[in-house]
Amino acid sequence: MMETGQRFLACRFHNPAWLEPLNLRGAVMSATTADTMNNISSFKRCDTLELISRSNYALLYDKNLRMALWCGFYLNSRMVRAARLQRKTHVCYTDKTLPKEIQVQSSHMQRRAYDKGHMAPLASVATCVTTAFEASLVSNFVLQHKALNRGIWKRLEHLSRCYVEGYGFSALGELFTANQYDEPLLPLAGRNTWNSSRCLAVSTGVLFRSEKNSLNCLLQQEKQAVPIPDELYMALWDVHSHQHIAFIVPNDETAAIRSLKPKRLHAKGQKGRVSPVKKTRIRGFAPLHKHIQNPLDKTDLSDINRFRVTLKELEHRIALSERVIAEKLLCIPHGARGIESINATKCLGRKNCVVEYQTPPVELFSLQKRRRAWKMAFTRSFLFA
Repeated sequence: MMETGQRFLACRFHNPAWLEPLNLRGAVMSATTADTMNNISSFKRCDTLELISRSNYALLYDKNLRMALWCGFYLNSRMVRAARLQRKTHVCYTDKTLPKEIQVQSSHMQRRAYDKGHMAPLASVATCVTTAFEASLVSNFVLQHKALNRGIWKRLEHLSRCYVEGYGFSALGELFTANQYDEPLLPLAGRNTWNSSRCLAVSTGVLFRSEKNSLNCLLQQEKQAVPIPDELYMALWDVHSHQHIAFIVPNDETAAIRSLKPKRLHAKGQKGRVSPVKKTRIRGFAPLHKHIQNPLDKTDLSDINRFRVTLKELEHRIALSERVIAEKLLCIPHGARGIESINATKCLGRKNCVVEYQTPPVELFSLQKRRRAWKMAFTRSFLFA
């Protein structure tokens, strides 16, 4: 009976929009100048952040920055198998669902040494033609450095798919950290009966740092300017065990890691390279894919661990990033925020601008945390009944 109740909880709340971070859109930002405290400028974050709900993922789209600050989606083995059969296209489409003045075209995201990186990857959410098109919208892309997009970010996406499919499980299990309140739960490596129903709640997003000045493009006259994030983050939450892990990765060349390509062996007496991995079909089984035959071992996780942070640290960094955005936006005239080109804007500057950020702390996976508390209460009542 207890296992039935746990499975019932795991199957609920699978709408990606319910993964929205708590208190992010509820912030109220205001600023005063050092010369006159009466010169107050303020705005509500809910007026500038729009929640976009797609079939398999959700976005928080900043109308001023014209980019997504957060993306959330659920991931399970069924989605991975369906996405693997879906034809992949490397085409970006303008998001016509957004107002014309805040739309971004693919040509606006051309930067040297930067790729257009997915917030919700095609290999995870593109389960059909419709979801593949939604994942190819420009609103689902941010500028990612090539070292990040083709290295650590690709590997994290790969690990998340391996986890829900059950491949490389022993190595992946060591990455996850259990909350102190999760001690009565089953160990991660011992949940073999739930292999077919593993599900991850995934949150990805961008961060800005005050010392980088990446948002100065908002003060330029070029209307098509799209900011380049200073950092990107990814947080994973197992909806069954409530174990979680978070990463913050710099969006520059320092994010480079070892190559993902499998090692090739030189055959004796042959000049060419011979790969020991080939797709094989066995009666009754689907083709063995490269990522299944060659799961990442523990040594491959050393590069990933250096970007690892606690969930509390990540939530704090998101709040700091929001302050940086508020500080920059409050220095821009209301009529120029994300709609009209900015000409000869007199920025107040950080030294003369005092920003107040009125909101409770940002909280990721708030619904999952409530489910964890409900699950523990249910378990205790069942044990002591």
